[in-house]
Amino acid sequence: MSDDTMGDDWEAVTAEQVKQAQEGDLIPTGTYEGQVQGHTTRTVDKEESPLYGRKLARLTTDLFNVDGKTRKHFFDVAPGLVKDDGALRSESKLAAQLAQHTDTVGQPFSETLSAATNTRLRFRVRLAPAKGAYEARNWTDAITAL
Repeated sequence: MSDDTMGDDWEAVTAEQVKQAQEGDLIPTGTYEGQVQGHTTRTVDKEESPLYGRKLARLTTDLFNVDGKTRKHFFDVAPGLVKDDGALRSESKLAAQLAQHTDTVGQPFSETLSAATNTRLRFRVRLAPAKGAYEARNWTDAITAL
């Protein structure tokens, strides 16, 4: 049962409030020390994607000292050379960087994912502003060693 003693004079939620709520969770552009905390995997099932049929790992990372706090950040990695319009996809680039900086090049990627949970790294994160149909979002541009 609802309590309607407040009446119908509630203020409306504005588009600006929605925008600020969405963008408030975004991480400012910068390079942050962090560590992978875990991952989930899936097989890409979108036929129009260059990653179709490939395994993709969604990494959960803790980024340290983001405006004085530890913040969660998520991004995808996919081993192998997957290109889109001739350019290497970020998922492949980040997988290669992760293997390089966890000393697991040449090992099964499951070893790379495991090693990443025991290795502090640097993550370059970019805040991309809203553009067209896309909302503002964070991108991981690079992973480097400390």
